[in-house]
Amino acid sequence: MSRQSKRQGAPFVSRDAAQFSDELARRFRLLSKAANEYDAGDDDQVVIMAAILRVFLTDRLIDRVTPLDQLAFTDTCDRLPASAIGGYGYGITRFKVSAGLQSGSIVAPLGNAYREKQPPVAPFDEWWSKDHVIFPTNRQFRTREFVVYEMANTDGIHVDADLDADYDALTRDNHGFQLDGVMVGGNLASAAVRQIAWETQHTLHRALPALCGPDFPSSMHCSEGDQLFRVAAMREEAGD
Repeated sequence: MSRQSKRQGAPFVSRDAAQFSDELARRFRLLSKAANEYDAGDDDQVVIMAAILRVFLTDRLIDRVTPLDQLAFTDTCDRLPASAIGGYGYGITRFKVSAGLQSGSIVAPLGNAYREKQPPVAPFDEWWSKDHVIFPTNRQFRTREFVVYEMANTDGIHVDADLDADYDALTRDNHGFQLDGVMVGGNLASAAVRQIAWETQHTLHRALPALCGPDFPSSMHCSEGDQLFRVAAMREEAGD
């Protein structure tokens, strides 16, 4: 029941299980559409992806159809080496450089590393709110929940006057990379939300194939010669 209905005392009807299934399938299609348009160059679609992910994962629409906490979520995080204190191109984002080093961008790798094998999985709670998979430049590592919640609630559904400082930094964080003196494109916040969308699509298609079709890319588009880079910042050993 909406808050407006509560205020007015209006009558309401409850959705049944079939209607919740239909709504989940519809939002899966909307997520896929927004993701496809984002991949085609419409950066504005990232806030739509964040809003839909919030409905799925924070508002737990998935729970109305299948137990969310029992799902094994696709986990594409590339974890840092044990002795690393930071990393660029690790976590759920990558640094893509075009052929000839003409340009670069912070990107979502989608399923590039899993063309010939299935990605690992993780329990929902660990995947969503415990595992720190976003590695900002000189800031606290962050969870998937953090970036989706902040983008959806302060840059999407609402446009807040005050932003979380770490989230605001994520929206401008490209690790300071330059190619021929030109800053690379993209940012960690947008790339992370795009990757979380892909992981969620992959998870729902595995769990609910009749509702959530395979209408999402298996991997990101790369032109011939494009490369994905990662660099770990290692802890200095005593005496070095």
